[in-house]
Amino acid sequence: MRNLNLSVRFLSHYFWPEEMATSELLSGVAFELSKQGVAVSALAGQPAYWKEGGDIPWVIEKDGVEVRRVRSTRLDKNTTLGRILNSTTFAFSIFINSLFRKQPDLFIAVTNPPLLIWVVRLVKLFRGTSYVLIIHDVYPDVAIALNRLGETSFISRLWRLLNRWSYRGAERIVVLGECMADVLREELPQAEQGKVVIIPNWADGEKIYPIPREENSLLKEWELEDKFVVQYSGNIGLFHEIETIVKAAEILKDNRKIHFLFIGEGGQLPWLKEKVSQLRLSNISFQPFQAKEKLPLSLTACDLALVTLKDVATGFCVPSKLYGILAAGKPVLGVVNSRAETARVIEAANCGIVIRPGDAESLARTIEQLSEDHKKCEQFGVAARAVFENEYTLSKIASQYADMFKGMSMFDQAVIKG
Repeated sequence: MRNLNLSVRFLSHYFWPEEMATSELLSGVAFELSKQGVAVSALAGQPAYWKEGGDIPWVIEKDGVEVRRVRSTRLDKNTTLGRILNSTTFAFSIFINSLFRKQPDLFIAVTNPPLLIWVVRLVKLFRGTSYVLIIHDVYPDVAIALNRLGETSFISRLWRLLNRWSYRGAERIVVLGECMADVLREELPQAEQGKVVIIPNWADGEKIYPIPREENSLLKEWELEDKFVVQYSGNIGLFHEIETIVKAAEILKDNRKIHFLFIGEGGQLPWLKEKVSQLRLSNISFQPFQAKEKLPLSLTACDLALVTLKDVATGFCVPSKLYGILAAGKPVLGVVNSRAETARVIEAANCGIVIRPGDAESLARTIEQLSEDHKKCEQFGVAARAVFENEYTLSKIASQYADMFKGMSMFDQAVIKG
């Protein structure tokens, strides 16, 4: 294996051993790059989602990666004021640490919190250190789409101005799909649009793999072994299309064979539970987030898996749950806009079916048809695992990052050790 003569430092509020998607996706890439010969370190906050609770050492090493924690306020993250203060004080701590510590060759900053992409631009202004941005969510567009900010408000206009300033200074801007790339390219002059690079998320194909239905103990535990299970697993967030699923379940409420299973939590869960109660839908049940070691079982405790995204959020984010579903070898029902990355993957791999958000009738009819066509479900599942192994394993995604580094102008003179 060749080693890049390169040091990179990841900047993110969430990093190992934090137990949430952003942390696991980013940390996995960092550890894999370290194995591929890149000198990797990270600056992060104290864990906010960690089952052990409490603080961890301020400096800790994992798989050759030094992870250093910085101080910030730790107010209630479920309140607007708490989130703002936590994000602001964390970003300030990252700025101070990044400014006065020994500089890496390259910073890699994510949009968690969104202020980090401005921080690395400031550090470059003072220290000249190059940086790459990883855009998991496009702000302020997500907030505007969810009616949390006005399109023409002063905050939105200032936010976009600062974003463009940061985009212009970046060596590369990593996005998760072509729909996001289209959005980011519009923020750049034509001569700089080539710096937008598509590198998708990944899943752990060694821990998550197809498990035959008859061997899945959770189906028996949840008394679903005799049902055709349609599963939604993961964050039930504000930008996920949930209403279409509920309406489809209402259409299918007299079909005793079909059952909808929600696993997880999120901003729409209270509304969802209240709606299910109001409509008296006995064909929908709920389970909390499952322990990490149960993930292979929970993701395969179904016959169809749902990935959804509201129309207004298309291009501003890409649901990461898709890649775990592909690793589990399950057919995918994408309730997403046809331009969404999820739709592109499903159609290119022929591993499921795409339904337009809001079209509950088509969703219900598709589920009903697939519940009677086990061969088609099996074909979709095999195709899902195949495209995962070809495109979305951790080693393949980390290699895309390494290839991106090698192609950057700042490394034209870099020595690549044999």
